[in-house]
Amino acid sequence: MNATIEETLSEATELEKKYEWLQASELYEQAQNMIDEEDYFRKCEIQEKIGYSLHKAAFQQANKKEFLLGMENAVNAYTSAQRFFKQISDDRRVPWIRRCKAFSKYLDHWAVADPSEKFSLLTECHTLARAH
Repeated sequence: MNATIEETLSEATELEKKYEWLQASELYEQAQNMIDEEDYFRKCEIQEKIGYSLHKAAFQQANKKEFLLGMENAVNAYTSAQRFFKQISDDRRVPWIRRCKAFSKYLDHWAVADPSEKFSLLTECHTLARAH
């Protein structure tokens, strides 16, 4: 029996409640693959959920190398979400794009050691998040 998009999303949400972030991200990926190619808004929503789940999963990794790889995967997911949002013609997409960019900067700051670079990334994150 094939699960529907809604069933898959519901199962992913249940995994999130159990802090099973990596498994949740995998289900979100499955749901993403079920969505019509032209349904950009839905793709954006799910892509952000993938990024968020991967971000949380990174903190559950056993070592720094796996943590950094997890953060990189989360950034890539948010970058994909930005691309999907850019395909929406509605002007209301701009805050969503900024949110994805801001979260990417926040995630990027975890991977750098230099305090001034961390500060720069967090400042850019804050600026993007506060922009209207």
